[in-house]
Amino acid sequence: MPLHTSLLLLATLLFSLLPACGEELPEEAPGELSFSFALLPAGCEHAGVEQVRASLTQGSSLVTTQTFACEAQVGSLAAPSGRHSLTLVGLDANGRAVFGSPARQVLLRPDTLDALDEPFELSALPGDIVVSWQFEDGRVCGAHAVEDIEVIAFDAGDFELARDTFACNAGEGTLTDLPAGDYTLIARATARDAEALPALIDRCDQYQSHQRKLTQLT
Repeated sequence: MPLHTSLLLLATLLFSLLPACGEELPEEAPGELSFSFALLPAGCEHAGVEQVRASLTQGSSLVTTQTFACEAQVGSLAAPSGRHSLTLVGLDANGRAVFGSPARQVLLRPDTLDALDEPFELSALPGDIVVSWQFEDGRVCGAHAVEDIEVIAFDAGDFELARDTFACNAGEGTLTDLPAGDYTLIARATARDAEALPALIDRCDQYQSHQRKLTQLT
């Protein structure tokens, strides 16, 4: 066979293997992943968790998410094949994320149901307490010569767990990364003139973490 004929046949063959202009390449089949989970130390009811939300992400993009009954202790997700990050959080009756576990890197293979051998172990997440304040007479901080508000949180055993100072004019402040539980809060005002310090901002109350909001201190 002449050389030019061989080259022509080879070029024709290579061209036939290329996708036509505008032709969509077939997408890779999705995969599915099953997993199990447990809430430590004493299960769903003790933790106050009703549902567990599982989320697959790639980088900063959410691929898919689904919720499962906490008592089921198992779940599965279908998503495009590839490497993903899988995160589980436990939700209370109000839909707040109160339990969680570290994310795991997982691989979904096309047309395959894979199962994770090790269960996710969820434990309590830290929470925040938002504290706001106002004066009984309705006047602003400057009228009372108050510059700052110091807020202190104590646990059920009267151990101090958090302390922070906020500008009085801000009207509120947030104590962060507190374990779930009940807390006694004390708010104290700092005035330019110690004799002008009002006694009205000095009350203790019980509040629970995880975005519970203290509406006022009177």
